Amino acid sequence: MTNSQEYNGSSWTEAGALPASRRIHSGAGTQNAALSFGGVNPSSTVIKCTEEYDGSSWTAGGALITEMYYMAGYGLQNAAMSVGGWDGSGQTTSQQYNGSSWSTTNSLISGRGFNVGAGTTNAGVVFGGYVNAQNACTENFDGTSWSACGALSVGRYSMQGFGTQNAAVSAGGFNPSASRSCTETYNGSTWSTANPI
Repeated sequence: MTNSQEYNGSSWTEAGALPASRRIHSGAGTQNAALSFGGVNPSSTVIKCTEEYDGSSWTAGGALITEMYYMAGYGLQNAAMSVGGWDGSGQTTSQQYNGSSWSTTNSLISGRGFNVGAGTTNAGVVFGGYVNAQNACTENFDGTSWSACGALSVGRYSMQGFGTQNAAVSAGGFNPSASRSCTETYNGSTWSTANPI
């Protein structure tokens, strides 16, 4: 699909279409300065494409160094991260975007795909995911390297994550036993359970 939609706080409207169809890609940024990267095209080829959104249309940006899908994406259009991912196995790959090109950063401690993230390029956090089973691992990024932090209370993947390194939220997700409605909040070092979805 090439569909793109914008939310105004109460309803969704159609926005500029992506130049090419893809799925299971990731993103970062804000409504008027967004980023879409990676994923799989209709031929099931993993791609490196990056596109930038200006509030009305998408244009090509610099390609990922390593093609990936099901990775965590967070940050801003000119300062974004692509972390982990899946290309048949969980990856430790970490890439940073400066608004025009990607560069590699130090690798994750624990490789995984289907993970999510929050924060900025100098203060990020990734959590959850999947490698051989659901993953509860959390790692903080300081702009240079990753450090292990408190694990999620419930290991899961394909959930939603948002916020900052010191105030992040993990909502929903899946593990082999069940879909999860749990919500957890992160204070920069540990997770606490919150009201379920």
